[in-house]
Amino acid sequence: MFTGANHICIVTADLDRAVRCWWDRYRVGPWQVFTYDRSNMEATIDGEPADFQMRVALAQLGAAFRIEIIQPLDDLSLYAASLSKTGAGTQATLDSAVSALRVAEACVATSETRVARRQGFAPVAGTIQQIYFREGETVAAQRPVLSILPPGNMKIRFFVPESELPKLAIGDEVRVTCDNCAPDLTAKIYFIATPAEYTPPVIYSLDERHRLVYLIRARPLRPDALRVG
Repeated sequence: MFTGANHICIVTADLDRAVRCWWDRYRVGPWQVFTYDRSNMEATIDGEPADFQMRVALAQLGAAFRIEIIQPLDDLSLYAASLSKTGAGTQATLDSAVSALRVAEACVATSETRVARRQGFAPVAGTIQQIYFREGETVAAQRPVLSILPPGNMKIRFFVPESELPKLAIGDEVRVTCDNCAPDLTAKIYFIATPAEYTPPVIYSLDERHRLVYLIRARPLRPDALRVG
């Protein structure tokens, strides 16, 4: 692949990050890291002595090939000039990219919020009883678009004569029958009216006590098996 070459050199503004990237993505390593300056390096630029600082990371890639990553520590070397000219790998480039990312994330969050505000969700699950507005119609703010009956709100109303009232108590289970209903339906009494109601004609006398009835309300134990009506 690298015929006639024994190493490649990569210039970066963040040596530690570059080393982690090579290891995490390509499993290249281990790495040896050195710091060079005038105390341990003699360098020239265009034949003239040069005094600059840099960090260098070296990793062997095969028996006769290695990778060299250089991070300039000042702006006096050709490595620093290359980074400055291209803008690649500099802190300014990174800061600009991070800033652009944050702006994009803020735009996405704003769009998601707008979309969420345009979606309506029922606060409870249940059966739709009535639709007030349909698709394409304009709805004013704070106006309901449909009515929902949660299963727990379904109730059965019936009346019993005064003679049967002492036999019933709140919490009792009663058997429910109706036309075309499922068999073995039951409900639990949760309300017994205190005042009496009268079946028509409304005539009250001692002889008309059989017309005295009381309202009873019960919750079905299988509300899904019943229909409102």
